[in-house]
Amino acid sequence: MAVLKKIFWPIFWVAVVCGVVLFPLIRVLPRADYFVLLLIIPFFLWMLTLLLQNDRLCSATTRYVVLLVSAACLALGIVLRQYGVFSQKAGFFVVAFGMPLLFVGFSEICRLVYVAIRHETPCINVRSGRWIGDPPVNGFFTTYPPGKIISGADILFGLTQWVVPLVVAMVLIIWSLAADW
Repeated sequence: MAVLKKIFWPIFWVAVVCGVVLFPLIRVLPRADYFVLLLIIPFFLWMLTLLLQNDRLCSATTRYVVLLVSAACLALGIVLRQYGVFSQKAGFFVVAFGMPLLFVGFSEICRLVYVAIRHETPCINVRSGRWIGDPPVNGFFTTYPPGKIISGADILFGLTQWVVPLVVAMVLIIWSLAADW
């Protein structure tokens, strides 16, 4: 039972958040605009990658699966745009479907730079309430090596891998809406 709880716990909370967003949208949107609900796909994937962040850092398998699924999400957005599913502001929807890949891809680039410089796995401490000198919080499925403590470089890594894609995402969203792609 504990294994099932550990596996389904992150998915449960993402599903709850999606449900809180989805049900009000169904009541508000006219039937012709139900295609907007497809935005739940990248939102769900983005939330799941946030919950599994520590697992992505400690497990190559999780890292590659999340990268592959994020790339597939962007490809789905491009295919839906090519087939004319999005009648208005199609570029915005492609950008929205590319958000998981933007965040996961930049996080992976930051991880590679961190490992090349420090020769150890970085840890995410921004959301764990830990600070310099404390041991990091393990992921749902993986653990950090024994003796790993949070350093200033970990804090810089955590902020960089979150803030830079956020700024890029905001610029892309505004640009896609203003340029009417």
